[in-house]
Amino acid sequence: MLGISVGGAAQFSAMPYLWANGGNIATKKGGAFVSGLDSAESRDGISAYARLLKNDICPPQTCAEFGGNASVQQFIAGKSAMTIGGDFNYKAVAASAVKDKFAVVPVPGNTAGSIAPAFAGGNNLGVFNSSKHHTLAAEFVELLAGKKYQQKMFDAMGNLPTFSDVQKSVAASNPQLDPFIKTLAAGTNFVPVTETWSTIDAQGIFTGMYQKIVTGKADVNTATADAAAAMNKVFGSK
Repeated sequence: MLGISVGGAAQFSAMPYLWANGGNIATKKGGAFVSGLDSAESRDGISAYARLLKNDICPPQTCAEFGGNASVQQFIAGKSAMTIGGDFNYKAVAASAVKDKFAVVPVPGNTAGSIAPAFAGGNNLGVFNSSKHHTLAAEFVELLAGKKYQQKMFDAMGNLPTFSDVQKSVAASNPQLDPFIKTLAAGTNFVPVTETWSTIDAQGIFTGMYQKIVTGKADVNTATADAAAAMNKVFGSK
């Protein structure tokens, strides 16, 4: 039986291991963020994820690129024994040749029976104050955010509902979705909330760190120290 672990997609699949080991991407000190990638806890989590990027698990040449659905496609093709993905990847796997041969489990935490924090992001719904049809627009947002249409969006797109009772209904109809919901209930995390994160993301600092480690260009201590220094430069904290 193959397995799909719940965690996220692309670079976000690495973050649960970082958080589960007590590490963090960055913390705010004073008026600026400071990278936490070079802490002992973060290095333990980074090492744990890097160990998964092996030819017999998830080939580095594919998975270390953090290229969207690359690792999911490796899994579907039978070239890797597992993949780490989100509920948005589930439909592709369920509709593939391995549809009857896989199971879904949460990314485990550091203690028996625990679940690693997952990355949780999304899109915001809002209405501009200058909208010419403000009332109608607000009603439309309320409609989209309501339970009925969260169920409809799940049926059409696979997006997990945010209401717990709708989540339970979804899980009852398909047991394979229950691990995703359990992961949400266990706790989630996010990247540093700062406009400078877009620059860090664009520069590939986080993903580049993993690529250096798994390709042997740098050890964990060196790669994390370099990444932390580059992040702090963007943050303006050092």
